[in-house]
Amino acid sequence: MPNQLLTSEIKAFIEERRDRAADEIALLAPKYPDLPIPFIARQIAGRKRVKSKLPSWYENSDIVFPQTLSLEQCSNERAARYKAGLVSGKVGADLTGGFGVDARLLADRVEKLFFCEKDEELTAIVESNFAAFGVSDKVDCKAYDGVEWLRGYEDKLDFIYIDPARRDARSFKVSKLSECEPDPLAVWPELLGKADRVMLKASPGLDVDQALRELDHVEAVHVVSVEGECKELLLIGNDSFDREAAIVCVDLLSDGSVARHEFLRSEEKEMEGSYALYERYLYEPNASIMKAGGFKTFGAKIGLPLLNPRTRYYT
Repeated sequence: MPNQLLTSEIKAFIEERRDRAADEIALLAPKYPDLPIPFIARQIAGRKRVKSKLPSWYENSDIVFPQTLSLEQCSNERAARYKAGLVSGKVGADLTGGFGVDARLLADRVEKLFFCEKDEELTAIVESNFAAFGVSDKVDCKAYDGVEWLRGYEDKLDFIYIDPARRDARSFKVSKLSECEPDPLAVWPELLGKADRVMLKASPGLDVDQALRELDHVEAVHVVSVEGECKELLLIGNDSFDREAAIVCVDLLSDGSVARHEFLRSEEKEMEGSYALYERYLYEPNASIMKAGGFKTFGAKIGLPLLNPRTRYYT
């Protein structure tokens, strides 16, 4: 297991040099021939990288960090905590595990969580990290393609979480659902048939209305920002839901509070809105509202007029 490399000696070595650059650590290899210096350098670099993004991982000295790309693609911890609050039940599954940030917090919501990640080395790292967090008894790790695993799973799940890879064959970032791997449009009906609730994480660059046209039975779209930066879209599917999806804008603030605005697209379109000339102050809505486009409904909620029908600013 990867955490066997994190001996007390290595953890002490890392702690003493945690503020040094990884390339400086790499140069120490001749001086410490009995220590796995490349591994140590990766741990120091990884820990630095997640200090603000994943504070619980940063503070836990037993956590093993993988290569950089997995850390770039993983969820922000606050966003992961928010999405974990959207599901519950006895048994769930994360079909696209990655570094396991979402799965770690989803595990708190169920009695059993299946974790699927095709990369065997990454799966082993994440499994050791689950032990470091004390949740390994609740998580069943599979070094396997999540969709293929699901096709062989006979029972129904309380929820499925899927976060498709958003990079193409050239490693360029993509936003469209059809460009992701696995393609959510191709597997969405299967997912809905296998779980009471399906949660799909998508790029913040995805067009909300286009996603709702492409996916059936979406009960809500959560546009999630952290301290004013839009991080992700969450599409919640339910096979029995056949009404208009709610659009939920949330900004997770530094003091732990949540700025929230929920609306229906039809409500936004039908509302006339109120408008005024410039007054003393100009207000800009948070990034989630800017992304989702709930301007007239938000203006009515806070009691401020927009400058005109084509602006996003209030006065």
